[in-house]
Amino acid sequence: MGKGPLAQAVKALYNRAAKANPRQLKELSLALGEHALVEDDTTYTQIAAIAYCLAKIGEKHYLSNSHEWTAVLERVIARLKAAEIAAQTGRLTELPQLLEDTLSLIEHYTLEKGLFKGSLVEKARVRIGTDIYAHGASLGRAAELSRTSKRAILSYVGMTKIPDKYFTLSVEERLTEARKLFLTV
Repeated sequence: MGKGPLAQAVKALYNRAAKANPRQLKELSLALGEHALVEDDTTYTQIAAIAYCLAKIGEKHYLSNSHEWTAVLERVIARLKAAEIAAQTGRLTELPQLLEDTLSLIEHYTLEKGLFKGSLVEKARVRIGTDIYAHGASLGRAAELSRTSKRAILSYVGMTKIPDKYFTLSVEERLTEARKLFLTV
């Protein structure tokens, strides 16, 4: 785990948070979830969860334009800047706590105001875990990386069309493809 990619991920989040573009934030969230799977690093899922939460709040104009949210967002952006500096200077052990503090700030605001049904942070983690699972991770690994439960991921998968979104090969078809690869080497 190098400081370069993590610093880039936090910087991308910082820049998108400052612009408050929900579409870009959601795209970043999905990309970072996949990156968490590849890098096997929960820090990326924390960054992805922040991006997802900011996107959901940004989609609700009555929230994103409120003075209360603007004050909270300023604190979020300040924490993201501190996280970016920590990542850039190689203080990676500080990064998970800075990100968790940022998630807590968002969670506190959204729960206090009753803005979403249930926990927005938990919804973000479930969504990210579902995407990791859909990209081939085991259910257990997807839950571990996204810091949510297997039950929550399966429940979300059951309520959506996620299984229909990804085409997979049968075991026999995968073995046939693998044999082709090894025979041509």
